[in-house]
Amino acid sequence: MRIKSLILMSGLVALAVASQATLVWNGSIDSSISNDANWTGGSAVGILNATLADDLYFGNTGTAPVAPEQSLQPAWGVTTANLITVDGVALDTAGNDGMGLGAINVINGGSIRMFFLKSASINVDGTSSVNLLGAGDPL
Repeated sequence: MRIKSLILMSGLVALAVASQATLVWNGSIDSSISNDANWTGGSAVGILNATLADDLYFGNTGTAPVAPEQSLQPAWGVTTANLITVDGVALDTAGNDGMGLGAINVINGGSIRMFFLKSASINVDGTSSVNLLGAGDPL
């Protein structure tokens, strides 16, 4: 019985890992981060309320991404177990909202301009920048 339990648990873990995807920004339609057509690799449903359980990769292709203005200043992004990478592109905000929950990497001249970031881990390489516009404690 114990062997069957281990096999079942192994299968469930493999299924959970396999279901995590990386959404890659293509910016082919517009600058909206919530428009599925601007992404390859899956759907962006959940990005605006930070319940998306996939990694996000913003690269320097197509139209530059812009986070929309939302009421009550929510954080958009991914769940805490996921990664947001901003690679050589300027990620901007249209309002006074923030992003985060997952780990954030800003690399290869990428930049983030948000009011706040909610992340346990933020890595910014020497060629990149993060500009936080919020007052008080924007991290």
